[in-house]
Amino acid sequence: MLGQIRRLLAGQPLRDVHYRDFGSLLSLGHQGALGDLLGGLGRGGLMVEGRLAQAMYLSLYKRHELGLHGWPKVALATVARWLSGHTGPRVKLH
Repeated sequence: MLGQIRRLLAGQPLRDVHYRDFGSLLSLGHQGALGDLLGGLGRGGLMVEGRLAQAMYLSLYKRHELGLHGWPKVALATVARWLSGHTGPRVKLH
């Protein structure tokens, strides 16, 4: 992306962008998750659900956090979340 912005500012033509679909994961809160992995391979991909999909979602989420905040902050926040038992907002249906 940075290369494209530099090219734009320099008045050079932009390069073509090719999207690659690696699948999707959807968190369903503490109930679990589901996903379609390797969706771009053309044969429907691999459907995952339940605890496996939830673990994959959490792993991907932590990787994003690491990219944004770095190891020290993510490690401290994770330990604090474990110690406090806080898992986030929950909606109770009556």
